[in-house]
Amino acid sequence: MDAPGFQLALRFLVILAVASSAGAAGACSSVTFSNRVYAACSDLPRLSSSLHWSFDAAAATLSIAFVAPPPKPEGWVAWAINPTADGMIGSQALIAFHQPNGSMGVRTYNISGYGSIAEGAIDFQTSDLAAEYSGGVMRVFGKLKLPAGTTAVKQVWQVGSSVADGVPQQHATELENTQSKGTLDLIKGAVSVSEASSSRNKNVHGVLNAVSWGILLPIGAIFARYLKTFESADPTWFYLHVTCQIVGYGVGVGGWATGLSLGSKSKGIEYTTHRSIAMALFSLATLQVFALFLRPNKDHKYRLYWNIYHHLVGYTVITLGVVNVFKGLDILGVAHKWRAGYIIAVCILGGVALFLEVATWIVVLKRKSDVSTKPYGESSSNGMIVRAIKSLKEKRGSSARAIGKFIRDTYSDLPGTHAALLKLHLRRLRSQGGLRMVKKSYKISASGPESPAAGEKRKRSRPPKTAEAAALDGKRKRGRPPKVNAAATASGSGATVSTPKRRPGRPPKGGAAASPVVQKRKPGRPSKASLASAQSGETRKRGRPPKASVAAAQSGGTRKRGRPPKAATKDASSAVKRKPGRPPGSAASTPKPGETPQKRRGRPKKTQPLDQQQGVPSQNNVARGTETATPTEKRRGRPPKKKVS
Repeated sequence: MDAPGFQLALRFLVILAVASSAGAAGACSSVTFSNRVYAACSDLPRLSSSLHWSFDAAAATLSIAFVAPPPKPEGWVAWAINPTADGMIGSQALIAFHQPNGSMGVRTYNISGYGSIAEGAIDFQTSDLAAEYSGGVMRVFGKLKLPAGTTAVKQVWQVGSSVADGVPQQHATELENTQSKGTLDLIKGAVSVSEASSSRNKNVHGVLNAVSWGILLPIGAIFARYLKTFESADPTWFYLHVTCQIVGYGVGVGGWATGLSLGSKSKGIEYTTHRSIAMALFSLATLQVFALFLRPNKDHKYRLYWNIYHHLVGYTVITLGVVNVFKGLDILGVAHKWRAGYIIAVCILGGVALFLEVATWIVVLKRKSDVSTKPYGESSSNGMIVRAIKSLKEKRGSSARAIGKFIRDTYSDLPGTHAALLKLHLRRLRSQGGLRMVKKSYKISASGPESPAAGEKRKRSRPPKTAEAAALDGKRKRGRPPKVNAAATASGSGATVSTPKRRPGRPPKGGAAASPVVQKRKPGRPSKASLASAQSGETRKRGRPPKASVAAAQSGGTRKRGRPPKAATKDASSAVKRKPGRPPGSAASTPKPGETPQKRRGRPKKTQPLDQQQGVPSQNNVARGTETATPTEKRRGRPPKKKVS
């Protein structure tokens, strides 16, 4: 009983396998040919095509029948084997199309590039080439002689829409056309589609660009436009904006580089619009990044123009990025779910931006209704400018930049024209006298401007003069006032005497006509000669005063220039040239009666007591005054020894 049950189960499995194989065969098994029978068939995954073939391994002969509908009746279909690669370049093709006489025919082409092709022999020997067209479908028949030992070939198939002058024209560049290639296993009878590296690169290119240009950059723009309106997010929004833009730019550069790589590998395939938008997008985004380092301060006069440029370029980059993402999705031919997912993401970002736009406008209008303007120019303690200067407490005054920074840090609800209002009120306070300039800095004046009464509007034009200016007799003339003569002022006369204008250059020395010029005292201790000349009333001459001898100074004469001559003496021996060394004492050195003795240079001589000198009277005689002491000259050298008697 077991044997009949086993046979029944085996038969059921065989029937199930046959049914499944018939279902798998699908449309290719339903195609029949007149006088042609093929051992295997397979529905190809692209271009709604199928392949029928028979392979004789012993003779290495491959018989094929390729079936595909052309885009137009006047189009063409092709099937090829590529012995060197898995793409179109290098493939040995059989192309079927309507011949000039109207009949269908097959021609051979060796595809060596992406340009125009020319008919020629291929690397395989061909025979039995034929073509048919019926029901909008073209059929290509042929037999190829393959190299011995071949078990699998790389096949490429394609369809085109036009033929001009007997030459098939370029086919479309959609995903169906660019991915119509695979491998045919002649022994197992299986067809596999080759997933080339270019397909992965395209997917990577699409994902990187969709995330960067299509998502991150719009999010960064939302942070910058709406979050800075709220006070609590004042410094945070800037860092979020910069982070999103820099990360998005970096990811976008990666996607842009993969696109260049894909373009260099597929020279015959060009997407002009997509590539042009990508080039413009990358250039503007790079310019936007470099402009970040040239951003002026908030109170700079060029900040307004920089903001206009930054906003225009930023919104242009976002718009081009979203448009080019949709262009890329069309080129890749992705499934509908991926396109729908990106559309949903863009709609979410647009909804968030719309909600924040309404919320921020409500906040701005409410602030304007509460506080229309700030008291910039009030001279009281409530004025922002006066309060800023007092709070900064700078001895040399506060600059306009420091005042503006203090106001921005202190007050949060400032108008957008804060910098212009600050300059206006600084200039107005200065003209009113409330502020004064000290080397491009502002200080509060001791007497501020007269504030208008409550409810009284200040008149236009220049304010009236103060009480001190009104008290002056007569209208003050324009220009610098004339100098007042000191003599007229001292005499008490009311007349104003103008002194003659001082000539350029150094004034002349002395003279009654010359006006007294007060000279600035030089640093240091004054010399004795200048003090003496100041006491005597004489004007000291320029330069170093000459040296005067004692006799000339006593007689009041003027000493002549040069070295004074040697004084002549009665002794003729003094005319002899002086020997080197210390001069001996002489009578000439003895001072005359009535003359002041002059101190000799050097150490004074030592004198011996009179009682120790030979031939000198005793001290008693000297004391009585009966004898005159005449000192003897001291002998040079060591004194002689006394003899002992």
